[in-house]
Amino acid sequence: MSKIIYKNYTEEQALDLVKKRYENMTGKLPITLVLLNKSLEFRRVFKEMKKKSYPDWAIYMAIINTVINYRMNNSSFKHISPEEDFKMWKQYFNKIETKEDLEVPDSEFTEKNLDFAIDLYVMSFLKGQGYEMRRITPNIKKLRIYAEENYKMFKYDIPHKKWFSFQKDDNTK
Repeated sequence: MSKIIYKNYTEEQALDLVKKRYENMTGKLPITLVLLNKSLEFRRVFKEMKKKSYPDWAIYMAIINTVINYRMNNSSFKHISPEEDFKMWKQYFNKIETKEDLEVPDSEFTEKNLDFAIDLYVMSFLKGQGYEMRRITPNIKKLRIYAEENYKMFKYDIPHKKWFSFQKDDNTK
């Protein structure tokens, strides 16, 4: 990593990012959410992710990333370059899913897959802050610690509409 963008990253900045994340994610997966709301196994996975102290936005983002990755990997899309992959990823992210989209089985939403999606998000976030990943396989554990210490990555959540009927409404953490 090359430099610290925000030496004094504030709670206000962290909360603003959380708000923007919710705004960008809300309403993207109406069909997948119906499937996951019915899945007892996903309910268990969600509760396990909450035990790891992930805020809802991080789990929701992991769900979206899992959906997009599944659809990209199971479509006719050819991985040509990281730039083309990102362009395709953005197209998937910016659309609201329809019945014509490839259904993602609930078996894709494992703890392992969601944790992996969160790892990818941490790397992507840090790259967006100007950091370079100089190793092909970065030490994600250290990157997470760095993101948590310097950007309060998983510390905050804000009141929001819950995506799942089994979620408690009385807390945001």
